[in-house]
Amino acid sequence: MSLLIFASDEKQQQKLLQVIAPYIRNNPMELLTDTRALNRRLRQNLIREDLLVLMIADKAELKRITRLADFLDGLRIVLILPDHGRETVALGHILYPRFVSYRDSDFQDVREVIGNMLEKTSNKNISFCQEAV
Repeated sequence: MSLLIFASDEKQQQKLLQVIAPYIRNNPMELLTDTRALNRRLRQNLIREDLLVLMIADKAELKRITRLADFLDGLRIVLILPDHGRETVALGHILYPRFVSYRDSDFQDVREVIGNMLEKTSNKNISFCQEAV
């Protein structure tokens, strides 16, 4: 299972990485910083256990990413939106995120959600291995 993080805004990216640092140490992590890199990565093999954190810089970037929605099907998505506007939230839900937060938060909610998702995946893999024995 991989943790993929998309964040084009370097300042917000660093803030998020500091908050979720405990989970990065124990899980493979890949940082994508522009939509072209995200597009290329989504076209590679991803598995349903992969967790994708999308930190959106602005509405234009969100619109570009919604064009990739077909490639996001089945992935567990944590979406961090740039604002609380009705149109922004509606666009974000096109991606079918498991959790939505906003850039003006302290990301503690995002940390808890990521931790829970990673823990559930880890426990599922452990129980699957035990059943196979």
